[in-house]
Amino acid sequence: MQNIYQSERLNDNYIVISIRTWLLAVYLFFAPFDFLQVIPGVSLSRVLICLPLVGCFLYMKYMKIRLDRFLFVIILYVGMLIISMFYTYDLESTSQRIITVGLNMAVILTLSMFHYNKSEITIIKKAMVLSGWLTLFLMLFYSNTSLMGGRITVSVNGVYQDPNYLCGFFIFPIIHYFGEFIKKKYIFSFIKMSVFIILVLLTGSRGGLLAILGSLIFYCLIWMITKKFTLSSIVLIISVTSIFIIFFNTVLGFLPQTITQRFDASFTVQDGAAGRGAIWESIIYKFNDSPNFNMLFGWGAGTIRNFTYNGSVGHNIWIESLVEVGVIGVLVLFIFYFTFFKKALKMDEYVVSASFIGYMIMAMSMSLYSYKPIWNIILLIMILKNSTVKREIVK
Repeated sequence: MQNIYQSERLNDNYIVISIRTWLLAVYLFFAPFDFLQVIPGVSLSRVLICLPLVGCFLYMKYMKIRLDRFLFVIILYVGMLIISMFYTYDLESTSQRIITVGLNMAVILTLSMFHYNKSEITIIKKAMVLSGWLTLFLMLFYSNTSLMGGRITVSVNGVYQDPNYLCGFFIFPIIHYFGEFIKKKYIFSFIKMSVFIILVLLTGSRGGLLAILGSLIFYCLIWMITKKFTLSSIVLIISVTSIFIIFFNTVLGFLPQTITQRFDASFTVQDGAAGRGAIWESIIYKFNDSPNFNMLFGWGAGTIRNFTYNGSVGHNIWIESLVEVGVIGVLVLFIFYFTFFKKALKMDEYVVSASFIGYMIMAMSMSLYSYKPIWNIILLIMILKNSTVKREIVK
């Protein structure tokens, strides 16, 4: 057993990769298959996550629980959901939300209780990048444009994925390749990034596009700050922005009108952001009409479908949380996300922090409580935090 434990030593000069890391990479790579069910109610991702968890048993003696603020915010968040069971409007929905969030938190805590050397962290990041290419492969070979009015999505054996959700698997790869292009001037990295952006446009996802733009803008800002806003950095960013605008308009010129109109501001206003405007209005109305107790603590986690005018989800995690867990719950949720974002930024993990910004923007137009890319980026931050790794500042 000496060999499989070798990479647990706190020395990044070791290049031995643990079995646990390879199994985690497999799970991260196949994350886009989350919409496929092995049996009713059990997705392929739920089965695959068992691989690295089982692998953890080989390294149990290296597990280390860290009593820090990150564990505290996780306990605070899950505890808030559990407490809402005692006054919830819909106990079944609240219980399901607690199980969903609780299981994801348990997985994150378990897999991040180990030290990962530099090579292992590189493999984990590459797996997240390659999952974007797997998503691209699915969109090319299992594409369907008839289900969503011309928008490209993935359909396998009659089961399809929401095109908005597909975009989330492109955020990390796009920022990764953009970082390579900015730092090393790799033209091929810019080309690969552009391929992903074209696929995002083909999905017609406005939320996905805004998330990617927000991530790119944030990365540019951080990079310019590290460069102290030198003339060369400003010129480079202006040049990249100009190229992107030309590229964006050129690609739109080749797309069907049913897709291009979705990126028109007047059309978005006209269709009420695909009906989301009316949903948000009904949620705000319910919040304002709630007793003081429920305004503070909500009606119970997972109960949003009981309060929208059409029985749908809220399509905005923040507005949705106002009704579900109240003002106090929204504050807890903000602290939870901000704690991880701040840590990624402090560790100089700018690709990770920029991607995190993108997922938060996506959360403003979608309900992403069980969305794998968000949980995976939080897992990555926890792994980085708990591992002694030399980190590079963006150059």
